[in-house]
Amino acid sequence: MTLDMDGDRFYKTAEKLLFNQKLDLPLPSEKSRFSMNSSTAEALTMQTGIGQGNTLVTPIHMAMIVSAIANDGKLMKPYLVDSVVSADGNKVKTNSPVTYQQLLSSSDAELLTGLMKGVVENGTAKSLKGLGVEIAGKTGSAEHGDGSQQAHSWFVGFSNPDAPEIVVS
Repeated sequence: MTLDMDGDRFYKTAEKLLFNQKLDLPLPSEKSRFSMNSSTAEALTMQTGIGQGNTLVTPIHMAMIVSAIANDGKLMKPYLVDSVVSADGNKVKTNSPVTYQQLLSSSDAELLTGLMKGVVENGTAKSLKGLGVEIAGKTGSAEHGDGSQQAHSWFVGFSNPDAPEIVVS
């Protein structure tokens, strides 16, 4: 199926999801990298189609993408603290939510939410089912180094898909 995809279109989609660019974050972070296009070799195209190959993504970037899915496609600019309070209890600074950009359409966000709920209901994250809170998420793995070490497991998701409260990566 991946070999039937338009590699250049896939690359443009990755860039719309903020790959290959510096994210405006309150902490230093690496750029997530996506390099597949129409001239990519078949073997690398197949690896990339399942999130492997030369694709690199940071946990904060994945949390941002998932937060946009949870927020009807709207990505909010991340910040570290809600407010700063002085020793005498006065608020010195308060951060307010600011839209970063519309990352995807609300219909695409709704479709992805349904698929992510399925991962927890019947898929690779079914161990999270029945915890007293509904969860939508996606599992994965990430290799590191030269491949001689064991892969890391990943989970990205959010609670209460009908009224999201928290995103984890």
